[in-house]
Amino acid sequence: MNPTPACIDEQAWARREAVLREEDGELLGFVVPVAATAWLPATVFGSPLGAPAPRDDARTVLEQLGLDPLADPWLMEREEPGAGPLQVRVVEANPSCVTVRNADYGSGLDLDTCWTLPTPAPSLRWRP
Repeated sequence: MNPTPACIDEQAWARREAVLREEDGELLGFVVPVAATAWLPATVFGSPLGAPAPRDDARTVLEQLGLDPLADPWLMEREEPGAGPLQVRVVEANPSCVTVRNADYGSGLDLDTCWTLPTPAPSLRWRP
């Protein structure tokens, strides 16, 4: 499943609904309203994990994926002029921020370099 390029704005993020794992109450992510009848399944830090869909379908996407996307590689768009996306790994994630670590061996940056981004984090794209 590929994520949609849709961004989640702060107004939609404020209206998000939590999706919890039934077995233990763990936060899987959020469904975020993006249109009158469309909801976007998103990570705990606000990056899309699927296409907009009816609310129950968006919840099902999160329930099926679980927390697995957090272990996958992600692409981080960089603000530096001419800089391409950088492959990163999620180090820590919660509804207020996400910390990622450089995992792009060809970037020339130290692999221990970390960035903490506020949520929603539109600069991050899932790369399953």
